[in-house]
Amino acid sequence: MIGNSHFCNESIISESSCALWSRVLCLHRLKMDLVTILSNVLAAATPLDQITTNGLSTLGTLTTPLLPPFLTNNPITDGFPWGEHNCTNTNPYTSGPDTGVIRTYDFTISRGILSPDGYEKEVILVNNQFPGPTIEANWGDTIEVTVTNNITTDPEGTTIHWHGFLQQETQWMDGAPGLSFD
Repeated sequence: MIGNSHFCNESIISESSCALWSRVLCLHRLKMDLVTILSNVLAAATPLDQITTNGLSTLGTLTTPLLPPFLTNNPITDGFPWGEHNCTNTNPYTSGPDTGVIRTYDFTISRGILSPDGYEKEVILVNNQFPGPTIEANWGDTIEVTVTNNITTDPEGTTIHWHGFLQQETQWMDGAPGLSFD
């Protein structure tokens, strides 16, 4: 290896050239160190499994199930469960379909440690999932949800705030903190 001092002692190389050569060698060593560090980090990096990142949830993965246009387990066979109603002939505030179907869900709220973005952190889980389960229902179905608070460390209250639900005559069920309903 040719050292810095060998070139600096030569009379044909100026002092400024010697300083430049020194910088080049330093940058070369730095590059080699960075390549070694990155190689070691990338070799040690392994992808996180689904349970570590999202618990039991399949949302946001390649195995996310595709949802059908409507659920078929309803009283109207071979047709739309909401009958002749559509967005142009129905005012959701005054009328709407009533399929007579009640969709029930049980949510258990708990704390856990997951890595949804690759870094472990404490998260709130719904049925050990992050994000929580998908609620599936047809327009006109009634949705009934039972929420069980299973947070045992640092006990705290929990509520569910609904997005996309018409809260007609049930506005008190919109997830206001500190409220309890039986």
